[in-house]
Amino acid sequence: MALNTRDSRSLTPALNPEAVEFGAALRTMRIGQGSDLAEVARLLRIRQVFLQAIEDGRFRDLPGPTYASGFVRAYADYLGLDVPEVMRRYRDVTGPGSGM
Repeated sequence: MALNTRDSRSLTPALNPEAVEFGAALRTMRIGQGSDLAEVARLLRIRQVFLQAIEDGRFRDLPGPTYASGFVRAYADYLGLDVPEVMRRYRDVTGPGSGM
């Protein structure tokens, strides 16, 4: 009898569309400024995999809500965005307990 091998994507919960849009907006800003993600990671001292998770809207892949909010805050500041507004939107898309 064959084992039931499910596609690993079926084990991953669906992403929040608002979180994906939020992350995509940050990516668009970074690309518009001509910044390379690896360079941003080096400058901010945030692992590139974490910045990639933010840009993908995968906040559950970050080490925890306090770290996640700190990473988003630092990234928004680096991009020259209105940090309080970005953090308000971040809380809106991640819900209560997002480290703020």
